[in-house]
Amino acid sequence: MKILIIRYSSLGDITMATVLPRHLRKRFPNAKIDMTVREDFRELIEWNPYLDEKIYIPRDQDIKTLIGIALDVRARKYDLIVEAHRSLRSRVVCLLNPFVKKALFNKKSIRRFLLIYFKINMLKNAKKQMIEYLEPLKKYGITYDGKGTEVFFSKEVMEDVKKQFSSTIKDFGKRPLVALAPSAHWPGKRWSAENFKVLCGKILDNFDVDIIILGGVNDHFCNDIAKPYSRVYSFAGAFSIAGSAAALSLCKLSVCNDTGMMHVSEAVGVDTIGIMGPTSKEFGCYPYRPGSKAVELDMWCRPCSKNGSGICIRMGKRPCLNDISPEMVYKEVANVL
Repeated sequence: MKILIIRYSSLGDITMATVLPRHLRKRFPNAKIDMTVREDFRELIEWNPYLDEKIYIPRDQDIKTLIGIALDVRARKYDLIVEAHRSLRSRVVCLLNPFVKKALFNKKSIRRFLLIYFKINMLKNAKKQMIEYLEPLKKYGITYDGKGTEVFFSKEVMEDVKKQFSSTIKDFGKRPLVALAPSAHWPGKRWSAENFKVLCGKILDNFDVDIIILGGVNDHFCNDIAKPYSRVYSFAGAFSIAGSAAALSLCKLSVCNDTGMMHVSEAVGVDTIGIMGPTSKEFGCYPYRPGSKAVELDMWCRPCSKNGSGICIRMGKRPCLNDISPEMVYKEVANVL
C-alpha cells in the first residue's frame, strides 16, 4: 500500500499534522508512507522516522508548477491520499488524481465563518485539530493514541544548539531554561514586547533560571526584551526550525504567542503557556499537554479571525490580547516552575 499525506503549510498546522505519520505507520506497518510539505517547512518532517519519502514543493507556484506537482503525484501511483490541507492547491492535486482513494480533513469552514462573523457557535464540541486530522481515517481502524504531536531533529542539530548555548549562556546547564517565543506571523497575535520584558523580570525575581528568546532574523525586538537582564539571552535569527525545536526541547517551560512555535514546543515534550488573543479554543489549536495552559480573556467579540489577521472592531485596540497582564501570565509560569 502507498499512502501520501498532504499538508503544505504552515508551521503550526504541519506540526499538528505530525500525528498522521505515526498513526498510519502503526495501522499499516508495511506501507510506503510519504508526506509532502512546502520546502521552507521541510525540517518539520525531515527526520520523521515514520515516513519513507519526504516530498518538498516550492513556496511560490504558478498553475504550470501546480499541475506538475499533481502529475508527479499521479506518477507515484498512491493507493490513498490523506488530504490534511484542503486548500486550492491540494484540491487541484486531488482533482487530477481522481481514481485514488481520499481521506479528507474537514476544516468546518462554514461553522468557523458563522462563529467569527455572526457569533453563532456551532463548534462547542470541536476536537483538537490534531485529532480532527485523524477523523477521516476512522474507517481504516485508526483512532487517536493520546501521544500528541512529534517533531524530530538530528543529533548534529542538537549539538549545534548546545554549542551556541555554551558560548552565550553563562554557566549553561546549571540552571533550568525557560523559553519565550514573542513573535508571530500576524501582528494581531503578538503580545507586546514590553509585557514580555516585564514577565522576564518577574520570573528572574522569583526563580533561579535562565531565559532564552527565540525568534526570526527580523525580530529585533527580541534583543530589546533581553537587554535589561543578565540572564536573558536572545537567539533571534540564530536557529532554523529544527534548531528552535532542539532548543525548546532543552527547556523546562516555554511561553509563546498563539503561533507555530507554541505547537513545536509541545511537540518536543515541553509544557507551554500560550497567550491567546483573537482566536478561540473552538478552532482546535490550543495547547493540549496536561501541564500546558492557555491564558485568555473571556470576551464576546472573540474570535474575530481564524489567524489573527482580522481588524479589531474595538478601534483597533485588541483588548483580548493587550489586556492580558504580565501578572496573569506569570501566575501560570509559577505554577509550572
